[in-house]
Amino acid sequence: IRNLAPQCHATKNPYDFDVANTDDIIYANKVMALWNAGQLGVLIPNTLLFRSGVLQERLTQNPFSGHPSRNADGNLWNFGGAPSVEKLTLFQIVANGFAALKILDVPNFEKNHNFTITDKSVVFLIPPSEYDQDHAAGAPSFLVMHRGHLDQAVNILVIETSTLELP
Repeated sequence: IRNLAPQCHATKNPYDFDVANTDDIIYANKVMALWNAGQLGVLIPNTLLFRSGVLQERLTQNPFSGHPSRNADGNLWNFGGAPSVEKLTLFQIVANGFAALKILDVPNFEKNHNFTITDKSVVFLIPPSEYDQDHAAGAPSFLVMHRGHLDQAVNILVIETSTLELP
């Protein structure tokens, strides 16, 4: 087996590499390009070039999950979270743009990968782990920056879609 990248180094900036956990979705006549570690972008259909910065200015550094969901009304829902900030950004997108945006304080949220949506709620399973600030500086990867707590239960976070508040 030949090593194709002998000089690879760990990085802490998601824009320095392609994590290959991407998706695209056609919504509101746009091809949205989604990536778990980065912000929302769009693909220009005739060239497939990527254009970033389609979120509101204050959200340009906020991750936008690669796994959005549509509710029964056809609206697109998604979330973003980042290591060590313990915040969840919840997005509701309608065909003509954002309908709602809410930033909630949620401890240990940064390692969440996906969610589900019902008629009345957005539901997240939060694993029993936490970002370890002291260990992060020398960690070779994002996963190693976290400590699992196998003796603790998974937490279930439910957010009402009508208010974007915790019930």
